[in-house]
Amino acid sequence: MDVDSEGDGGWWLTESGLDPEKIDLKIEGKTAKSIKNLYYLARYLPVLFTLTSIIGIIIAVPPEQKENLGVGEGLFDTILLLALVPMMLFTFFLTAYRKEEILHKKEVKMVYVSREEGMEIHYTDGRGIEEILHIQLGAISSVHQWVEVKYESGGRDGDQTIRTESRLSSIVTKDDQHMIPGSKKQIRQLCEILGLELKTFKPR
Repeated sequence: MDVDSEGDGGWWLTESGLDPEKIDLKIEGKTAKSIKNLYYLARYLPVLFTLTSIIGIIIAVPPEQKENLGVGEGLFDTILLLALVPMMLFTFFLTAYRKEEILHKKEVKMVYVSREEGMEIHYTDGRGIEEILHIQLGAISSVHQWVEVKYESGGRDGDQTIRTESRLSSIVTKDDQHMIPGSKKQIRQLCEILGLELKTFKPR
């Protein structure tokens, strides 16, 4: 078992140190593949939107209206297609920064809990690099699960308010707090193993 760095109640490992037969609870999070898919979506969706928008304009504008603009139908289409290339390149490079942000962001892949050996939080990123945080169960002082509500403007004219809810969970130690995935049932099972009462508010 290689230890990279140690803290109060937790340390980083390069490989799992738990006995698979002694694991009492498993909570699944995100995989490297799902993170990479988010990257591709954020990177290429705007480019696809630009492409389909210009093609849609070419198809939608009637030939007689193109003639009224003072250019022939063929020339009008050519101008739009020529405009498409720099617009797509601009959009592509504009969203390039998302590569580092998404691919390198650590997400929880799996949480393992053993009554005898402690907890491990397995992190991964879009490159498939994994890191493991081991935490002694006695170092966990509280478990939280709460609903975060956000309001955003929506609708065609922006005159509607859209309400979204996200259920978030975290554990708190002396040094830090760690966000973890998990359903209501899984988090309650975690509390049962730890002998702690679930707190239904965000850690302060």
